[in-house]
Amino acid sequence: MEARTITIISESSNGHKTIQSSAETLGELKRDLAQNGIDYSGKVFREGLSRTELVDDASVLPSNLMWKGQVTNNLVFTLITENKKIKSGAMTRAEAYAAVKKANLQDAVKTKFGKNFTQVGTADLEAFLAGFQKKAPKEAPKSEKAVKVEAPQTCPLEGKFEALLDLLVENDVLEEYEVEGLRSSAAAPAEKASDSPYSEAELRSLTMR
Repeated sequence: MEARTITIISESSNGHKTIQSSAETLGELKRDLAQNGIDYSGKVFREGLSRTELVDDASVLPSNLMWKGQVTNNLVFTLITENKKIKSGAMTRAEAYAAVKKANLQDAVKTKFGKNFTQVGTADLEAFLAGFQKKAPKEAPKSEKAVKVEAPQTCPLEGKFEALLDLLVENDVLEEYEVEGLRSSAAAPAEKASDSPYSEAELRSLTMR
C-alpha cells in the first residue's frame, strides 16, 4: 500500500503525532511507530474512523473508509492502556444494553455513532452513558425556592472597537489598510494548525477511549 498519514493520539498526552506509513497490519504499524520514537507498549489500538479495536499484530489496518463523503486511508489511532475498560465499576455488554434501554437512549446513540446501539462498542456505550448522566439536569428539592437569574451584563467595550479604529484613522495614527487588517484579525477566530489531515475538532470526535 502507498504511504498514508497515521495520526496517533495517546491517553497520556494532550496532543497527537503523525507519521507516514505504508503498513498494512498492526505489526507493521508498530514497527513504524518504534522507528518514529512513539511508545506503544501495553497499549490497545483503537481506530477512530472505523470505530474498531485491533487485537493482534496480524490485524489488517482499515482502508478505503468514508469520511465526509470521500474515501480515505488516513487513519486515527487512540492508544489506551491495555485492559483499561476492565476495572471496578465497568459495565458488561449486557449491562450497557440494559442501561441504554432503561434511559431510552437508543435513538441518541444512533445519532451519535451512526449505527444501532447493539453495534457500538461497550466502552463507547459506557462513555456515552457517563456523559449523558453528567448532562442530565438534577431535579431541584421541592423546598428550594426559585432563584431569579439576572441577564448577563453587556461588556463595557462592546461596540467600541470600530469607533476606536475610526478615531485612529481620523487622527492619522493608522492608515486605512492597517485598520482593515485589524478588523480582519478581530473577525477571524484563530485556529490551531494541525499536522494531521484532520482538524483538532475532528480529532476530538475521532478519539476513542
